[in-house]
Amino acid sequence: MSAVGDAIAQFFSADDLDGWDVVLAVLTLLATWLATRYARRAALAATARIKGLHPQVRDAIVRAVHYLVLLAGIGVALGFLGAQTQPILTVVVVVGIVLVLTVRGLADNFGAGIVLQTRMPVVVGDEMAFGDWVGTVKELNNRTVVLETYDGVRVHVPNSLVISEPLVNGSAPGARRSEIEVRLADLRDDETDGVLLAASAVPGVLPAPPPDVLYVAADPARTTLRLRFWHAPTEGTAVSSAIVAALGTALRPRAAAWAVDAPPPADVARRVPPPAL
Repeated sequence: MSAVGDAIAQFFSADDLDGWDVVLAVLTLLATWLATRYARRAALAATARIKGLHPQVRDAIVRAVHYLVLLAGIGVALGFLGAQTQPILTVVVVVGIVLVLTVRGLADNFGAGIVLQTRMPVVVGDEMAFGDWVGTVKELNNRTVVLETYDGVRVHVPNSLVISEPLVNGSAPGARRSEIEVRLADLRDDETDGVLLAASAVPGVLPAPPPDVLYVAADPARTTLRLRFWHAPTEGTAVSSAIVAALGTALRPRAAAWAVDAPPPADVARRVPPPAL
């Protein structure tokens, strides 16, 4: 018992302890009790705004905040009683550092989510390209942008990356332009108008801006045209397919060779003259 008493006496090393110190310590404990309640409510409200946060993670964050405030208040109260509070303050600092490291990534994504939801560079339903992924935005939450690609893959892109790296929103202008390459041997003067007419009649091709044709290459074997047309942002593949079918029907009766590519070939090696009939 004497060893315990000596330890307590050493812990409370102040010799001038009076009644006011005890009163201040009690008031500090009462204030700490109130502060822990408000801190707990604030932590619950803040974590409730983070969509998709696992309940266990939310409870861990709330408990960490609660104990952080509690330990800080107890340390201050013991300080009024003359106690050596360095160990307690050390624990508070360690808990604070752990808490900051735990919620740092969540806080970054939460802040980025607020920016995305206020500035709205993308909304649900937009066609979005990010890195190697292209698809439709299915969900915006406080942690990620959920992107569904056209081949059925669902990608969760962290909000912090969305606002820090280049983001392509294909739906923002309201229309997209696509191109189809048409290669014709022995091009006649009236065939360019026929290509435009066939493209304009395809459902999904927007009338404004109207389709146009550029001459991009010519040699003795064939003339290469680039058909450009506008469509709804998410209908490029379907409309391009329909135009290729329409051009195939329109060009099939011609005597000279022809070829249609959608999208246009990316390499020059593929741009060979159409085979002779």
